[in-house]
Amino acid sequence: MKNKYLILLCCIFGGWFGLHCFIEGKIKKGILYLFTAGLFCIGWLVDIITIACQNQAKTLENKSQSKHITYRFTIDECDNKKKTLYSQTRSRKYYDDYIVFDLETTGFNPKDDEIIEIGALKFKNDKLIDTFNVLVKPKARLTKNIIELTGITENMLKNCDSIEIALPKFIEFIENYPLVAHNSPFDLGFIEENIKNLNLPIIKNKNIDTLYLSRINIKDVLNHKLETLKMHFNLNYSSHRAIEDCYVTNYIYQYCKDKNTVKN
Repeated sequence: MKNKYLILLCCIFGGWFGLHCFIEGKIKKGILYLFTAGLFCIGWLVDIITIACQNQAKTLENKSQSKHITYRFTIDECDNKKKTLYSQTRSRKYYDDYIVFDLETTGFNPKDDEIIEIGALKFKNDKLIDTFNVLVKPKARLTKNIIELTGITENMLKNCDSIEIALPKFIEFIENYPLVAHNSPFDLGFIEENIKNLNLPIIKNKNIDTLYLSRINIKDVLNHKLETLKMHFNLNYSSHRAIEDCYVTNYIYQYCKDKNTVKN
C-alpha cells in the first residue's frame, strides 16, 4: 500500500496512533507512535508536512518533464518496446575503415524539418578514398536564419535532387561501413525519420559519436561543440556546411583514436 494520499489521510486521522507507519511497514516506528501519541504530536505533524511536500514535489517534477519531452529516434513509433537504431548500433570502438558524415537541415526536429545537404568521407585503412556531397531540395522554403547560418540559398537548391533521390544514393555510398558523426543521434535521427517516411531498408551500420569521444579525450576546452573544437585545433574549415564539417569531425576522430582512450 504505497498510495501517498492514503498515507497522508492516515497521518491526519490516525497519526497519533502510528497508523501510517504500520501501512508503510515501519512497525517499530508505528509502535513508538502508538505509545507516545505520535511522538507527542511533533513527529505526527512532521510526517504530515513531509508527505505533503513529497506529493507537491512529485507533481512539479511531472509537469516539468511533460514540458521537456525529447524526440526519440525510433524506426517504428508503433513499437514502443523497440530500441532506437542509434542505441542498437552505437560503438566506442575505433575503426580503420569508416565513413564520416554530416547533415545540414532546416531545423532540429526530424519530424518537422528537412535535410538540405548530405556530406560524407569514406576512409579505408585511415586513408580517404571517396567523398559524397549533395544538396537536397526541401519541400518548404528556407528560413532567413538557415540561409545565414549555412550560406545555402533557395537558388542553390532549386535544381537539386529531392530527398527521395538523394537518400538512397547516400545509403548506397555508406555500404556497411561504420558511421562517424559529431552528435550522431541528431544526424541519425534525420536519417531514420526519412528512411521510415520513404519505406527504405533500415541501415544497421555501427555508429561512433565524436562528441562523446571528445568529452573523454579533450579536456582543455570550454565545450565540445564542433565549432569550438575546430578553433581549438586551429583547423581552417568553414562551418555549417556538410563536407567541411566532415573534415573537422574526422580530425577529432583521428585525434581521439591516436590517444586510444576508449575501446570496446
